[in-house]
Amino acid sequence: MKVLLINPPLELYPGEFLSVVPPMGPAYIAAVLENAGHKVKILDCLALSRRQPLVKKRGKRKIRYLSPGKKFLRNYLLDFQPDIVGISNLLLVNEAEVINFARLAKSLLPKVRVIVGGANASCRPEVFIREKVIDFVAIGEGEITMRELVKNQGQKDLSQIAGLVYKNRNGKVVFNCPRPLMDDLDNLPIPAWHLLPMEEYFHGHPAGLLYKKKRFAMVLSSRGCPFGCSFCTNEKIWQRKWRGHSVKRVIAEIKDIRKRFKVDEIQFMDSNMSVDKARLKKICRALIKEKIPWIPYTGVSVLTLDPPLIRLLAASGCYALQLGIEHGDPQIQARVGKIVPLKNTQKIVQECKKVGIWVHGYFVVGLPGETLNTAYRSLDYAIKADLDSVSFFTALPLPGSRLYFEVFGNKKVDLGNLRVYFSKVRCSELTVSQMKTVIKNSFRRFLFFKIKRELNPKQLFRRLSQIKSWDDITFYWRLFSRFMQIEGL
Repeated sequence: MKVLLINPPLELYPGEFLSVVPPMGPAYIAAVLENAGHKVKILDCLALSRRQPLVKKRGKRKIRYLSPGKKFLRNYLLDFQPDIVGISNLLLVNEAEVINFARLAKSLLPKVRVIVGGANASCRPEVFIREKVIDFVAIGEGEITMRELVKNQGQKDLSQIAGLVYKNRNGKVVFNCPRPLMDDLDNLPIPAWHLLPMEEYFHGHPAGLLYKKKRFAMVLSSRGCPFGCSFCTNEKIWQRKWRGHSVKRVIAEIKDIRKRFKVDEIQFMDSNMSVDKARLKKICRALIKEKIPWIPYTGVSVLTLDPPLIRLLAASGCYALQLGIEHGDPQIQARVGKIVPLKNTQKIVQECKKVGIWVHGYFVVGLPGETLNTAYRSLDYAIKADLDSVSFFTALPLPGSRLYFEVFGNKKVDLGNLRVYFSKVRCSELTVSQMKTVIKNSFRRFLFFKIKRELNPKQLFRRLSQIKSWDDITFYWRLFSRFMQIEGL
C-alpha cells in the first residue's frame, strides 16, 4: 500500500511565532509502516514553506500562511497516488486546514481513504468523523492503529482495530474500544528521519529561545506524564501513564541521528523527562561520553530535582532547564492541580546557577481564581527566585482538558478565539484586556530587573566567567533580542 502522511498547513497571526520541528508522530508511524512493507511518504507543509510563507489578508491583518500552495499539494497527490492519506492534527488552530486537505485529496483521488490522528484529533474525534471526506479518526497512540488499518484495507470488519473511529455502512459513527498503550516503547523503530526535509529543521526555529547549536535534533525518550494539571490534555491522550525508552535505545537513537545529519545538540521532546530519576541519571552518565550539549525541550518536574541530580545534569552537557512553575500563588496552583513548592524551587534555581545551568520559568496568567491582586505574583516570584528568563502566557482552556469543561461545560464555543498568543477566552474574573496588560507589564518589569541584575559587577563577572565559546555569546544575545522583540509587541 502507498501511504502519504501529512503535517498540514498552518496560519500564523501577526506576533505569533512557530518553531518548525520534525513531526514526531508521522515520523514514528512512517517507520512502523515501512517495516511492514508499505511505501510511505511524509509531506511536512510547515517545513517546506517556512522560508517563504504565503500571505493572506483577513481584515486589516496580514496572516502568514505556512503552506507550499494548493498547486504544489495537488501535484504531490497526483504524482504519488496514495491509497491512504494520514493527516496529523496536533493543534486546535489548524482543524480547518486538516479538513481542507482531506477535501482536496478526495476531490483528486475519490478512492483514497483519509484518516486523521494526533493530540487535538484525539480530543475532538467527533469534529472530524462527521466530515464526509474523512473516513477514520485514530485516538491516542497511532502507530499500531495505523498499521492495522493499512493491513485491513480491502476487508470489511474494522471492529477489532482498537482506537479507531469510523462510519459503518449505514453511516453510523462507531467508536471502537480504546487502544491500550504500548508497554515497551523499544519495540518501536527509530523515527523515519530519511522521509523528512531535515535541513529545514536546523534553520526553522525562530521561536526557540533555548538552543546553542543550530543543528539540533529532537529526540523523544519517553511518553506521557503522571500528573493531572487541569489545563493539560496529556491525561486525555496518555491516561496519566508515563513510559520511557531504555537508556540503550535513547543513546542508540542519538548516535544514529548524529551520524546521519551531523547534529551537534540534542533536545528531548518528552512531556516530563525526569519522572524516573534513576533512568535520567543513567541517561546523563551515558551523555557524558557522547560530549554533546542538550536540554529538555519541554521541561522537567521541579519535584524531581535535587542538588546531586543538577550537578549530574550539568556534567552531562545540559545547559538549560525549563520549569513549568505556572503561578507564584500556591492557592491558584492548587486550583489547577499543579503544586510547585515555591521555596524549594528557589533553591533549585540557585543550585542550577552554581553549575551554570540557565533556568527559564513558565507562568500562566488568568487561571481560575485569578484576580488583579494575584496576577502579578508570578512576576514577583520570578524576580525573587532570580530566574534567568521567563514566559508569560494567557490561560488556554484546550478541548480535552479539565479546564475546558470547568470554563465552558457543554456550551458551544468559538474555538477560533483559543490561540496561544491571542486568546479571547476568560478563565477568571480578569478581562482579556487586563490579561494582556498584566503579561506585557510582567515582561517589561522582568526585563528591567534582569538588565539591572546582570550589570551588577559581581553578577557580570560570574556571567562572563561562564562564557566558554561563541555559542554562549550568541545564546545570550538571542535571548536578549527576543525579550526586546516581545517588549515591542
